[in-house]
Amino acid sequence: MEPGDLVLVHGLTSEAGQSLNGQLAKVTQLANESGRLEVSIGGSRLLRLKPENLQLAEEVDDSQWAPGDQARVVGLHDGSGGEELQKLNSSLALLQGRILKGKWLVKVQKKVYTVRCRNLRVCTESESARWGILGPCPWLTGAAALATALVLIGTELSVRRVRQLHGAEKAPGLAVAALPMLAVLGSFSWIVGTVAGCYVMHESLQDPEVRFPQISELAVGPAAAKMLYRVGFASAAMLLAAVVQMHSELALPQLPGGQNGDDGESFTFYGFIAALGVGLQGVALLEPDLSLQTLAHLGGALAFFYGACCHMGAAQKLYLPTVPAEDSPGYQEALDALEAAEESKLLNLPVVHFLVLLRHKVLMRGPILIFLAPIISQFMERTESSSGGQSPRIRSLMGLVQWLVVLNFALIFVSYGPELSAAAFLTLPDD
Repeated sequence: MEPGDLVLVHGLTSEAGQSLNGQLAKVTQLANESGRLEVSIGGSRLLRLKPENLQLAEEVDDSQWAPGDQARVVGLHDGSGGEELQKLNSSLALLQGRILKGKWLVKVQKKVYTVRCRNLRVCTESESARWGILGPCPWLTGAAALATALVLIGTELSVRRVRQLHGAEKAPGLAVAALPMLAVLGSFSWIVGTVAGCYVMHESLQDPEVRFPQISELAVGPAAAKMLYRVGFASAAMLLAAVVQMHSELALPQLPGGQNGDDGESFTFYGFIAALGVGLQGVALLEPDLSLQTLAHLGGALAFFYGACCHMGAAQKLYLPTVPAEDSPGYQEALDALEAAEESKLLNLPVVHFLVLLRHKVLMRGPILIFLAPIISQFMERTESSSGGQSPRIRSLMGLVQWLVVLNFALIFVSYGPELSAAAFLTLPDD
C-alpha cells in the first residue's frame, strides 16, 4: 500500500472500531515504527491502523449515475453495512440521488436507504445505449421473428388440411410432419436465445457473487433486454400453443378417448393455459417493487405451472391409462382406454413408445414444491415483511432451480415434436 491508495477498513473488534468496519479510507502515510499506516476517513479524520485491518479498494466512478437508474445492492450479506442493510443484499433498487461522495440514496420496496457506491451495480443510460432495439444480435432476432410468423401461418393452414382428411384414408404427409418439429425447436430456441441475450445485457446489474441469476430478473436493466424478453417469451408462447393445437389434430385422434373425450379436451385446454402463462410472464416484466406488473408476471408463472401440471395429469391418462380395482367406479371405461392404447398405431411406434416413457417416467417426476420455490422467493423479497437478505449461495441455488425447471418443462414439450411428426404419416380415423 502506498500513500493515496483507497482502502477498506475491516476486522476491527473494539466497540469504537466496529463502527469503522466497511468504511472507505485513503492512505496518507506509510507504516511507522509500530507497523501501522495512517489513513484518512472522510477527508478529515486520521487514524493509525494495522495493515491487516486494511484492504485495497477501487474507487467507484458514479459520474454517469442519475436518479431513476436501476441498480442492484451487493456485498452486504456479511453484515458489513449493518443489520438494516443486510436484508437488502442483491435486491433490485432505484437510485434517488447522491447525498455524499461515495454514497447514494436508493429506493427498495418503497423505502429509501443510504448505500455506498461500492455496494451498488448500476445500469446507466450509456449502458442501455450500448445495445440495439432487440439486443446483441438484432438481425438474428428479426429473422427468428419472421420464421416464427411463417411457422404459425403454416400451422393454421395445416390444421385446416388435416381436418379435411379424417376418414379419407390419406395421411397428412411430409409437409405437415415438418411443422411440429419446427414449432418445438423454434420455441426452445426462443427460450434459450432470450435467456442468453438478456444474461449478456444484465452484466451491469449482475451480483458478482451470484452465478445463476433468476431468469425473471434478466429483463431488468437496459431497454433492449426488456424488449428481447417480451418478444422472446411471447414468440415461445405462440409456438407452444401451435404445438398444442397440432397435437389436438394429429395425435389425439390416435389416443384413447380421441379429441372429444374428457381427457383429450383437458389435455388441450390446459396446454393452452400453460402457453398463456408463458406469454403473460414474458409480457408483464418483473420489477424491483411489488407492482401490478410484478404481480401479473408472477401470476403468469403460476398459470404456466398450474396449466403444465394439469396438462401432464391428462397426458398420463391418455398415454399410460391404468385400470383400478374391478369394483371401482369407472372400471369399464379405464379397461376400454387401456385396450385402445394397446391397439393405437401411434403408441405402438417404437420412437413414440420411447418418448412416452421418457416424458412420464423421467421428465414428469420432478417435485412440484421445487418448481414453486423460486416464485415464492421472488414474491417474499418484494414484500415489506421480508426480514432478512438471502446469501449469494441461496440466490444462486434459487436461480439454478429456476433454470432447471424451465429446461425440464421445455424438454417435455420438445418431446412432442417427433411424436407429432410420426403421427403425420398415419391415416386419421373417421371420428
